[in-house]
Amino acid sequence: IVATMLPADLGEIPQGEGLIAIRRVGGSRVDLVSDTMSCVIDVYYGTWEESLTEANFLAGIISQLPYQDDTSIQYLRADISTMPYALPDAGNPVFPRVRMLVEMGVKARIETPYI
Repeated sequence: IVATMLPADLGEIPQGEGLIAIRRVGGSRVDLVSDTMSCVIDVYYGTWEESLTEANFLAGIISQLPYQDDTSIQYLRADISTMPYALPDAGNPVFPRVRMLVEMGVKARIETPYI
């Protein structure tokens, strides 16, 4: 997995505000009705403590997705494959980045064109 770097001209992340970057890095069709997705999630906040706290909070939300009825996607499973860990951004070392890897199983969306 290649680390995503923030643009150098981004400036500063204001204290108490953050940035969460989600990037799909893989997945496959499991069968006719289910797909898998692998996602890298980078969490940036003003301090390392805030970044880790927010990443852990987000991991808790993600782990509960299969038990939610009001989502636009039906999640069959949501696994935190790599717990949040510090990963300094070489391009912007002042931004405290925390990363985690998430793997999800979702109900497939099969769309057919109208004829």
